[in-house]
Amino acid sequence: SSILILGNGPENSKDTLTALGKLNLQLGVLEYQQKKAPIIIVSGGHAHPFRAAFAEAIEMKKELIKRYHIPENRILIDPYARHTTTNLRNASRLLINSNIPINKLALVVTNNAHSKYVESIDFMERCLEELGYIPAVILKRINATTLEYQAKIESLHQNPLDPLDP
Repeated sequence: SSILILGNGPENSKDTLTALGKLNLQLGVLEYQQKKAPIIIVSGGHAHPFRAAFAEAIEMKKELIKRYHIPENRILIDPYARHTTTNLRNASRLLINSNIPINKLALVVTNNAHSKYVESIDFMERCLEELGYIPAVILKRINATTLEYQAKIESLHQNPLDPLDP
């Protein structure tokens, strides 16, 4: 149904995208160009550096349009995510709220090391600890940087104690 491209926020206030963030975009665009899904989701908020003046997802969208000529109507953005757990949660919410059936499989694309983390038990445990549920089920690895996943309806649960839960 979609290709979720994870960010890699800069650690300084001068850069809007890092080299790894740009690599993630390139990897996601390759999947899109192979027609693996009709929609790209970019995810990243004002998280890196802490309280950054820009939302990484907005910068990623600009890069997709300007550099890769992806049509704007093919890009969904999540400008609220602060880390990988909220990337998957918010992307799942975007799919559900866009009336894209969650039984349709989606892809999550990121660099090799980050991709390994996303499919790890450590990541699932972090989701349970921080969110109280697992926002998506990782189904299988497509290649070194791409995983197939299925959004979970539990992602709609909002945390009233977290003021940054959109």
